[in-house]
Amino acid sequence: MKLEVSEAKRGRKPKNLITRDGRTIDGLNRRTDGRYRIISSGKLFSAPDERTAIQMFRQFSGVSESDSLNEEAMIQWVRDTLLTRSEWLAEKTGIPQLSRITEETIPPQSVSFVRLWKSYVSSRANHPRTIVRAKKMIEEFKETANVSTLKDCTTPVFLGYRDHVRAKYGTGVAAQHRLMRVKTVIRSGLLDGLDADEINAALARAAILRIPKDKGKKLEPLPIERADFHKLLGSPKYMRDSVPFMHALMWTGLNLALHISECADLKWNDLNLDRGTYCCKRGKTSIIRAATLWPETVDALALLRKSHPCPENGYVFHSGHGTRFNTNTLTNKFAKWRRWNEVDASVKFDSLRDGAYTAAIAAGVSFPLCQLLAGHRLSGETDAYVARNPGIVRPACDAVRVAYVLPQKIMKIG
Repeated sequence: MKLEVSEAKRGRKPKNLITRDGRTIDGLNRRTDGRYRIISSGKLFSAPDERTAIQMFRQFSGVSESDSLNEEAMIQWVRDTLLTRSEWLAEKTGIPQLSRITEETIPPQSVSFVRLWKSYVSSRANHPRTIVRAKKMIEEFKETANVSTLKDCTTPVFLGYRDHVRAKYGTGVAAQHRLMRVKTVIRSGLLDGLDADEINAALARAAILRIPKDKGKKLEPLPIERADFHKLLGSPKYMRDSVPFMHALMWTGLNLALHISECADLKWNDLNLDRGTYCCKRGKTSIIRAATLWPETVDALALLRKSHPCPENGYVFHSGHGTRFNTNTLTNKFAKWRRWNEVDASVKFDSLRDGAYTAAIAAGVSFPLCQLLAGHRLSGETDAYVARNPGIVRPACDAVRVAYVLPQKIMKIG
Protein backbone atom coordinates (compact mmCIF):
# COMPACT_ATOMS: atom_id res chain seq x y z
CA MET A 1 0.00 0.00 0.00
CA LYS A 2 1.32 3.36 -1.00
CA LEU A 3 2.24 5.74 1.78
CA GLU A 4 1.88 9.47 1.75
CA VAL A 5 3.89 11.91 3.79
CA SER A 6 1.73 14.56 5.46
CA GLU A 7 2.91 18.10 5.86
CA ALA A 8 4.06 19.07 9.31
CA LYS A 9 1.51 21.15 11.16
CA ARG A 10 1.79 23.22 14.22
CA GLY A 11 -0.36 22.44 17.24
CA ARG A 12 -0.80 19.73 19.80
CA LYS A 13 0.99 16.42 19.47
CA PRO A 14 -1.24 13.74 17.85
CA LYS A 15 -2.80 11.32 20.31
CA ASN A 16 -2.00 7.62 20.20
CA LEU A 17 -4.67 5.28 18.82
CA ILE A 18 -6.96 3.68 21.40
CA THR A 19 -8.50 0.48 20.05
CA ARG A 20 -12.02 -0.73 20.69
CA ASP A 21 -10.79 -3.19 23.30
CA GLY A 22 -9.01 -0.42 25.23
CA ARG A 23 -5.42 -0.98 24.06
CA THR A 24 -3.18 2.00 23.33
CA ILE A 25 -1.03 1.70 20.19
CA ASP A 26 1.93 3.99 20.75
CA GLY A 27 3.10 5.83 17.66
CA LEU A 28 -0.09 5.35 15.62
CA ASN A 29 -2.82 7.95 15.16
CA ARG A 30 -6.18 7.87 13.36
CA ARG A 31 -7.24 10.99 11.52
CA THR A 32 -10.75 12.31 11.15
CA ASP A 33 -10.80 11.33 7.46
CA GLY A 34 -10.33 7.66 8.39
CA ARG A 35 -6.69 7.36 7.39
CA TYR A 36 -3.94 6.35 9.79
CA ARG A 37 -0.72 8.23 10.50
CA ILE A 38 2.62 7.06 11.86
CA ILE A 39 3.42 9.81 14.36
CA SER A 40 7.20 9.54 14.21
CA SER A 41 7.49 9.84 10.42
CA GLY A 42 4.20 11.55 9.57
CA LYS A 43 3.40 8.92 6.93
CA LEU A 44 -0.25 8.32 6.09
CA PHE A 45 -1.85 5.08 4.96
CA SER A 46 -5.32 3.60 4.57
CA ALA A 47 -6.62 0.28 5.90
CA PRO A 48 -10.00 -1.45 5.69
CA ASP A 49 -10.23 -1.98 9.46
CA GLU A 50 -8.45 -1.28 12.71
CA ARG A 51 -6.77 -4.67 13.01
CA THR A 52 -5.27 -4.45 9.52
CA ALA A 53 -4.05 -0.93 10.26
CA ILE A 54 -2.21 -2.11 13.38
CA GLN A 55 -0.59 -4.97 11.45
CA MET A 56 0.53 -2.59 8.68
CA PHE A 57 1.87 -0.14 11.26
CA ARG A 58 3.96 -2.86 12.89
CA GLN A 59 5.20 -3.96 9.49
CA PHE A 60 6.24 -0.41 8.55
CA SER A 61 7.79 0.14 11.99
CA GLY A 62 9.67 -3.18 12.05
CA VAL A 63 7.78 -4.50 15.10
CA SER A 64 6.79 -8.16 14.95
CA GLU A 65 3.31 -9.26 15.93
CA SER A 66 4.61 -11.76 18.48
CA ASP A 67 6.38 -9.01 20.42
CA SER A 68 3.11 -7.30 21.22
CA LEU A 69 0.98 -10.36 22.03
CA ASN A 70 -0.18 -10.74 25.59
CA GLU A 71 1.08 -13.96 27.17
CA GLU A 72 -2.36 -14.98 28.37
CA ALA A 73 -3.89 -14.36 24.96
CA MET A 74 -1.17 -16.47 23.34
CA ILE A 75 -1.80 -19.35 25.75
CA GLN A 76 -5.51 -19.17 25.04
CA TRP A 77 -4.88 -19.21 21.29
CA VAL A 78 -2.62 -22.27 21.58
CA ARG A 79 -5.20 -24.16 23.63
CA ASP A 80 -8.08 -23.30 21.29
CA THR A 81 -6.02 -24.30 18.25
CA LEU A 82 -5.03 -27.62 19.78
CA LEU A 83 -8.64 -28.48 20.56
CA THR A 84 -10.27 -27.28 17.35
CA ARG A 85 -7.57 -27.58 14.65
CA SER A 86 -5.28 -30.32 15.95
CA GLU A 87 -4.80 -31.96 12.51
CA TRP A 88 -3.89 -28.66 10.89
CA LEU A 89 -1.45 -27.91 13.71
CA ALA A 90 0.12 -31.38 13.41
CA GLU A 91 0.63 -30.84 9.70
CA LYS A 92 2.14 -27.38 10.10
CA THR A 93 4.45 -28.29 12.98
CA GLY A 94 5.38 -31.75 11.76
CA ILE A 95 4.37 -33.32 15.10
CA PRO A 96 1.84 -36.08 14.24
CA GLN A 97 1.07 -36.75 17.93
CA LEU A 98 -0.79 -33.43 18.08
CA SER A 99 -3.55 -34.78 15.84
CA ARG A 100 -4.51 -37.32 18.55
CA ILE A 101 -4.59 -34.86 21.44
CA THR A 102 -8.39 -34.61 21.37
CA GLU A 103 -8.55 -38.33 22.25
CA GLU A 104 -6.95 -37.58 25.60
CA THR A 105 -8.94 -36.66 28.71
CA ILE A 106 -8.54 -32.91 28.89
CA PRO A 107 -9.61 -31.20 32.12
CA PRO A 108 -12.11 -28.36 31.70
CA GLN A 109 -10.51 -24.97 31.54
CA SER A 110 -11.48 -22.25 33.97
CA VAL A 111 -12.83 -19.05 32.45
CA SER A 112 -9.89 -16.71 31.98
CA PHE A 113 -9.93 -12.97 32.40
CA VAL A 114 -8.83 -12.64 28.78
CA ARG A 115 -12.14 -14.10 27.63
CA LEU A 116 -14.07 -12.12 30.24
CA TRP A 117 -12.40 -8.93 29.06
CA LYS A 118 -13.38 -9.64 25.44
CA SER A 119 -16.98 -10.09 26.56
CA TYR A 120 -16.87 -6.84 28.51
CA VAL A 121 -15.38 -4.91 25.58
CA SER A 122 -17.96 -6.23 23.12
CA SER A 123 -20.77 -5.19 25.45
CA ARG A 124 -19.41 -1.63 25.67
CA ALA A 125 -18.08 -1.05 22.18
CA ASN A 126 -19.70 2.40 22.07
CA HIS A 127 -17.97 3.61 25.25
CA PRO A 128 -14.20 3.68 24.55
CA ARG A 129 -13.38 5.89 27.53
CA THR A 130 -15.14 3.52 29.90
CA ILE A 131 -13.14 0.65 28.42
CA VAL A 132 -9.86 2.49 28.98
CA ARG A 133 -10.67 3.20 32.64
CA ALA A 134 -11.93 -0.33 33.23
CA LYS A 135 -8.79 -1.85 31.72
CA LYS A 136 -6.59 -0.02 34.21
CA MET A 137 -8.74 -1.26 37.09
CA ILE A 138 -8.76 -4.87 35.88
CA GLU A 139 -5.00 -4.87 35.30
CA GLU A 140 -4.54 -3.54 38.83
CA PHE A 141 -6.77 -6.33 40.19
CA LYS A 142 -4.92 -9.07 38.26
CA GLU A 143 -1.54 -7.75 39.33
CA THR A 144 -2.47 -7.20 42.97
CA ALA A 145 -4.41 -10.45 43.43
CA ASN A 146 -2.13 -12.48 41.09
CA VAL A 147 -5.03 -14.13 39.24
CA SER A 148 -5.59 -15.12 35.63
CA THR A 149 -8.75 -17.25 35.77
CA LEU A 150 -11.89 -17.45 37.88
CA LYS A 151 -10.48 -20.56 39.54
CA ASP A 152 -7.85 -18.36 41.14
CA CYS A 153 -10.46 -15.96 42.55
CA THR A 154 -11.04 -17.48 45.96
CA THR A 155 -12.64 -15.74 48.90
CA PRO A 156 -9.28 -14.90 50.57
CA VAL A 157 -8.10 -13.39 47.27
CA PHE A 158 -11.14 -11.11 47.09
CA LEU A 159 -10.71 -10.14 50.74
CA GLY A 160 -7.06 -9.27 50.18
CA TYR A 161 -7.91 -7.10 47.19
CA ARG A 162 -10.66 -5.32 49.09
CA ASP A 163 -8.26 -4.51 51.91
CA HIS A 164 -5.72 -3.27 49.36
CA VAL A 165 -8.28 -0.94 47.76
CA ARG A 166 -9.43 0.42 51.13
CA ALA A 167 -5.84 1.08 52.20
CA LYS A 168 -4.95 2.83 48.93
CA TYR A 169 -8.14 4.66 47.98
CA GLY A 170 -10.09 4.93 51.24
CA THR A 171 -13.83 4.40 51.25
CA GLY A 172 -14.89 6.94 48.63
CA VAL A 173 -16.16 6.67 45.07
CA ALA A 174 -12.76 5.69 43.63
CA ALA A 175 -12.63 2.60 45.84
CA GLN A 176 -16.26 1.66 45.18
CA HIS A 177 -15.75 1.91 41.41
CA ARG A 178 -12.76 -0.44 41.45
CA LEU A 179 -14.58 -3.09 43.42
CA MET A 180 -17.70 -2.77 41.31
CA ARG A 181 -15.74 -2.96 38.04
CA VAL A 182 -14.29 -6.38 38.91
CA LYS A 183 -17.78 -7.79 39.44
CA THR A 184 -19.05 -6.16 36.24
CA VAL A 185 -16.30 -7.72 34.12
CA ILE A 186 -16.93 -11.15 35.64
CA ARG A 187 -20.68 -10.81 35.06
CA SER A 188 -20.16 -9.85 31.39
CA GLY A 189 -19.12 -13.44 30.66
CA LEU A 190 -22.75 -14.48 30.97
CA LEU A 191 -23.57 -12.41 27.87
CA ASP A 192 -21.26 -14.54 25.69
CA GLY A 193 -22.46 -17.88 27.01
CA LEU A 194 -19.37 -18.74 29.05
CA ASP A 195 -19.57 -21.23 31.92
CA ALA A 196 -22.54 -19.85 33.85
CA ASP A 197 -22.00 -22.10 36.89
CA GLU A 198 -18.40 -20.97 37.38
CA ILE A 199 -19.25 -17.31 36.78
CA ASN A 200 -22.16 -17.34 39.23
CA ALA A 201 -20.00 -19.07 41.84
CA ALA A 202 -17.31 -16.41 41.38
CA LEU A 203 -19.91 -13.64 41.67
CA ALA A 204 -21.17 -15.18 44.90
CA ARG A 205 -17.64 -15.06 46.30
CA ALA A 206 -17.17 -11.54 44.93
CA ALA A 207 -20.14 -10.29 46.95
CA ILE A 208 -17.64 -9.27 49.64
CA LEU A 209 -16.14 -6.74 47.21
CA ARG A 210 -17.94 -3.82 48.77
CA ILE A 211 -17.14 -1.23 51.38
CA PRO A 212 -19.90 -1.14 54.02
CA LYS A 213 -21.41 2.24 54.70
CA ASP A 214 -21.15 3.91 58.05
CA LYS A 215 -23.95 2.53 60.17
CA GLY A 216 -23.98 5.57 62.40
CA LYS A 217 -27.40 7.20 62.49
CA LYS A 218 -27.65 10.40 60.52
CA LEU A 219 -28.20 13.37 62.81
CA GLU A 220 -31.49 15.13 62.48
CA PRO A 221 -31.43 18.89 61.75
CA LEU A 222 -31.36 21.07 64.84
CA PRO A 223 -34.00 23.78 65.38
CA ILE A 224 -32.98 27.03 63.76
CA GLU A 225 -31.97 29.84 66.09
CA ARG A 226 -33.96 33.07 66.07
CA ALA A 227 -30.86 35.08 65.05
CA ASP A 228 -30.12 32.73 62.14
CA PHE A 229 -33.70 32.99 60.87
CA HIS A 230 -33.52 36.78 60.80
CA LYS A 231 -30.18 36.56 58.96
CA LEU A 232 -31.94 34.51 56.28
CA LEU A 233 -34.31 37.45 55.79
CA GLY A 234 -31.44 39.62 54.66
CA SER A 235 -30.97 41.11 51.18
CA PRO A 236 -27.53 40.17 49.79
CA LYS A 237 -26.14 42.74 47.37
CA TYR A 238 -25.62 40.29 44.51
CA MET A 239 -28.93 38.40 44.91
CA ARG A 240 -31.49 41.21 45.09
CA ASP A 241 -33.52 39.69 42.25
CA SER A 242 -34.05 36.59 44.38
CA VAL A 243 -35.20 38.44 47.52
CA PRO A 244 -39.02 38.09 47.03
CA PHE A 245 -38.65 34.41 46.15
CA MET A 246 -36.33 33.49 49.01
CA HIS A 247 -38.14 35.59 51.63
CA ALA A 248 -41.43 33.89 50.73
CA LEU A 249 -39.69 30.51 50.94
CA MET A 250 -38.29 31.29 54.40
CA TRP A 251 -41.57 32.57 55.82
CA THR A 252 -43.54 29.67 54.35
CA GLY A 253 -41.12 27.01 55.57
CA LEU A 254 -41.24 28.29 59.16
CA ASN A 255 -44.90 29.31 59.34
CA LEU A 256 -46.28 26.08 57.83
CA ALA A 257 -43.51 23.75 59.12
CA LEU A 258 -42.96 22.32 55.64
CA HIS A 259 -40.32 20.03 54.21
CA ILE A 260 -38.46 21.34 51.16
CA SER A 261 -40.34 18.85 48.96
CA GLU A 262 -43.69 20.14 50.31
CA CYS A 263 -42.65 23.69 49.41
CA ALA A 264 -41.94 22.50 45.88
CA ASP A 265 -45.44 20.97 45.68
CA LEU A 266 -47.20 24.02 47.19
CA LYS A 267 -49.79 25.61 44.87
CA TRP A 268 -51.59 28.93 45.07
CA ASN A 269 -55.01 27.28 45.40
CA ASP A 270 -53.74 25.65 48.65
CA LEU A 271 -53.48 29.14 50.17
CA ASN A 272 -56.16 31.64 51.05
CA LEU A 273 -54.34 34.94 51.52
CA ASP A 274 -57.56 36.82 52.30
CA ARG A 275 -58.53 34.54 55.18
CA GLY A 276 -54.94 33.75 56.09
CA THR A 277 -55.27 29.97 55.96
CA TYR A 278 -53.47 27.05 54.35
CA CYS A 279 -54.92 23.63 53.64
CA CYS A 280 -53.77 20.82 51.34
CA LYS A 281 -53.00 17.12 51.21
CA ARG A 282 -49.51 16.09 52.16
CA GLY A 283 -47.97 14.45 49.10
CA LYS A 284 -46.22 11.56 50.83
CA THR A 285 -49.10 10.24 52.95
CA SER A 286 -52.15 12.18 51.63
CA ILE A 287 -52.75 13.58 55.11
CA ILE A 288 -54.50 16.95 55.29
CA ARG A 289 -52.09 19.76 56.23
CA ALA A 290 -53.54 22.91 57.79
CA ALA A 291 -52.20 26.12 59.31
CA THR A 292 -52.96 29.81 59.75
CA LEU A 293 -50.78 32.33 57.92
CA TRP A 294 -48.97 35.12 59.73
CA PRO A 295 -49.29 38.68 58.40
CA GLU A 296 -45.59 38.57 57.51
CA THR A 297 -46.11 35.37 55.50
CA VAL A 298 -49.11 36.85 53.69
CA ASP A 299 -47.11 39.98 52.75
CA ALA A 300 -44.17 37.91 51.50
CA LEU A 301 -46.42 35.67 49.39
CA ALA A 302 -48.31 38.66 47.97
CA LEU A 303 -45.02 40.29 46.94
CA LEU A 304 -43.86 37.01 45.37
CA ARG A 305 -47.07 36.67 43.38
CA LYS A 306 -46.74 40.23 42.14
CA SER A 307 -43.14 39.73 41.00
CA HIS A 308 -43.67 36.14 39.73
CA PRO A 309 -47.17 36.01 38.16
CA CYS A 310 -48.68 32.54 37.99
CA PRO A 311 -52.15 30.96 37.40
CA GLU A 312 -54.41 30.17 40.34
CA ASN A 313 -53.58 26.46 40.14
CA GLY A 314 -49.89 27.06 39.49
CA TYR A 315 -46.96 26.34 41.78
CA VAL A 316 -45.97 28.99 44.31
CA PHE A 317 -42.25 28.40 43.86
CA HIS A 318 -41.93 27.95 40.12
CA SER A 319 -39.32 28.48 37.43
CA GLY A 320 -39.38 31.24 34.84
CA HIS A 321 -41.43 28.93 32.59
CA GLY A 322 -44.01 28.29 35.30
CA THR A 323 -42.84 24.72 35.90
CA ARG A 324 -42.29 23.13 39.31
CA PHE A 325 -38.85 23.36 40.89
CA ASN A 326 -37.56 19.98 41.95
CA THR A 327 -36.33 19.35 45.48
CA ASN A 328 -32.64 19.46 44.57
CA THR A 329 -32.99 22.84 42.88
CA LEU A 330 -34.72 24.39 45.89
CA THR A 331 -32.14 22.83 48.23
CA ASN A 332 -29.31 24.33 46.18
CA LYS A 333 -31.02 27.73 46.16
CA PHE A 334 -31.36 27.61 49.94
CA ALA A 335 -27.69 26.61 50.38
CA LYS A 336 -26.57 29.51 48.17
CA TRP A 337 -28.84 31.93 50.02
CA ARG A 338 -27.57 30.71 53.39
CA ARG A 339 -23.98 31.17 52.25
CA TRP A 340 -24.57 34.72 51.02
CA ASN A 341 -26.23 35.64 54.33
CA GLU A 342 -23.30 34.16 56.29
CA VAL A 343 -25.39 31.58 58.14
CA ASP A 344 -23.65 28.48 59.46
CA ALA A 345 -23.70 25.45 57.15
CA SER A 346 -25.22 23.30 59.90
CA VAL A 347 -28.53 25.12 59.30
CA LYS A 348 -30.59 23.06 56.84
CA PHE A 349 -33.97 23.91 55.37
CA ASP A 350 -35.55 21.29 57.62
CA SER A 351 -34.19 23.31 60.56
CA LEU A 352 -37.11 25.71 59.89
CA ARG A 353 -39.64 22.90 60.26
CA ASP A 354 -37.87 21.51 63.32
CA GLY A 355 -37.74 24.98 64.85
CA ALA A 356 -41.49 25.48 64.38
CA TYR A 357 -42.33 22.10 65.90
CA THR A 358 -39.97 22.59 68.85
CA ALA A 359 -41.14 26.16 69.54
CA ALA A 360 -44.79 25.11 69.62
CA ILE A 361 -44.08 22.32 72.11
CA ALA A 362 -41.87 24.57 74.26
CA ALA A 363 -44.65 27.17 74.45
CA GLY A 364 -46.96 24.66 76.10
CA VAL A 365 -49.27 24.09 73.11
CA SER A 366 -51.09 20.78 73.36
CA PHE A 367 -49.20 18.00 71.68
CA PRO A 368 -52.07 17.03 69.29
CA LEU A 369 -52.09 20.57 67.82
CA CYS A 370 -48.32 20.39 67.36
CA GLN A 371 -48.82 17.12 65.50
CA LEU A 372 -51.41 18.74 63.23
CA LEU A 373 -49.00 21.57 62.42
CA ALA A 374 -46.28 19.07 61.49
CA GLY A 375 -48.66 17.02 59.34
CA HIS A 376 -48.70 13.91 61.54
CA ARG A 377 -51.84 11.83 61.58
CA LEU A 378 -53.85 12.51 64.72
CA SER A 379 -55.94 9.77 66.23
CA GLY A 380 -59.59 10.74 66.58
CA GLU A 381 -59.44 13.67 64.16
CA THR A 382 -60.70 13.15 60.62
CA ASP A 383 -59.05 14.85 57.67
CA ALA A 384 -62.37 16.34 56.62
CA TYR A 385 -62.77 18.14 59.97
CA VAL A 386 -59.26 19.61 59.76
CA ALA A 387 -59.87 20.72 56.16
CA ARG A 388 -63.06 22.57 57.19
CA ASN A 389 -61.43 24.14 60.24
CA PRO A 390 -57.78 25.02 59.50
CA GLY A 391 -57.99 27.60 62.31
CA ILE A 392 -57.77 24.75 64.81
CA VAL A 393 -53.98 24.90 64.44
CA ARG A 394 -53.84 28.65 65.26
CA PRO A 395 -52.44 28.23 68.82
CA ALA A 396 -49.44 26.30 67.48
CA CYS A 397 -48.80 28.81 64.66
CA ASP A 398 -49.08 31.76 67.08
CA ALA A 399 -46.60 30.14 69.45
CA VAL A 400 -44.04 29.82 66.63
CA ARG A 401 -44.59 33.47 65.68
CA VAL A 402 -43.96 34.57 69.26
CA ALA A 403 -40.74 32.59 69.40
CA TYR A 404 -39.28 33.79 66.07
CA VAL A 405 -41.02 36.97 64.90
CA LEU A 406 -42.52 39.13 67.65
CA PRO A 407 -40.18 41.24 69.82
CA GLN A 408 -38.82 39.41 72.82
CA LYS A 409 -40.11 40.52 76.18
CA ILE A 410 -37.41 41.63 78.60
CA MET A 411 -38.15 40.56 82.15
CA LYS A 412 -37.04 42.95 84.87
CA ILE A 413 -35.58 41.44 88.01
CA GLY A 414 -36.24 43.07 91.40
